[in-house]
Amino acid sequence: MLCTVQVSLEKFKVNECLIWMRVEHQYIVPLWGVVRHDNTVMMLSKYIQCTPLSVMIDMKFKLSDRNIVKWIKQLLCVLEYIHSMNIVHMDIKPANILLTYDEDIVLIDWGLAMELNNNGQQLVSNPRGTMYFMAPEVCRKFVYRRANEL
Repeated sequence: MLCTVQVSLEKFKVNECLIWMRVEHQYIVPLWGVVRHDNTVMMLSKYIQCTPLSVMIDMKFKLSDRNIVKWIKQLLCVLEYIHSMNIVHMDIKPANILLTYDEDIVLIDWGLAMELNNNGQQLVSNPRGTMYFMAPEVCRKFVYRRANEL
């Protein structure tokens, strides 16, 4: 099944698609293509039945310790994979972690992702991410490293 994410041309981020198309992992929704129609850009991806982790938390849904440990391991697996490509997500938060009906996670929203330099770091002049989920050093505009996401 197909899922379409539509954004206006002025809000479209080419970098998001370039990074999203490079990452292929079982816990990342694959991006199949990008289509422009007038002033709208549509990103086409696989449709996965799921619920954002943030919704489960807001509903105070009882999450088992076993599943929480499993999801943390899966998230670390995804981060290890993208970090090996010198890519950082920069917006890891419950709203960007979807829980599938198979009780696995899927990491979404590559809009703030960036590629690090060959030293595995990047100077961040403006904080990127969601304030309450950012590492303190990112808020202070220090050098961004892979470890900032952990």
